[in-house]
Amino acid sequence: MGRPKGSSTRKHLTVGELCKKLKFDPVNELITLKDQLFTRIDKDGNQVEIGCSPELKAKIMVDLLPYIHPKLSTVEVKGEIDITKPLVILNGLIQT
Repeated sequence: MGRPKGSSTRKHLTVGELCKKLKFDPVNELITLKDQLFTRIDKDGNQVEIGCSPELKAKIMVDLLPYIHPKLSTVEVKGEIDITKPLVILNGLIQT
């Protein structure tokens, strides 16, 4: 029979519980990282503030996207189309 679709596994519950116990929110951390500035030393010994690279920002957004906009499921259309009859579209409705 197995576990119901969409239910959490023991591994997911453990990670979720650990994050809760440590008061760690990975989503919040990713959002914070995206806008955070870091200090580094350049070749002349000067401190320079840098932000995340555009590639890292894009990766963070792509990783968070499924939590905001779920993936659409595919739809399979079955049937036959008669290409001998003209297809007319009136007011957004298809008429044959």
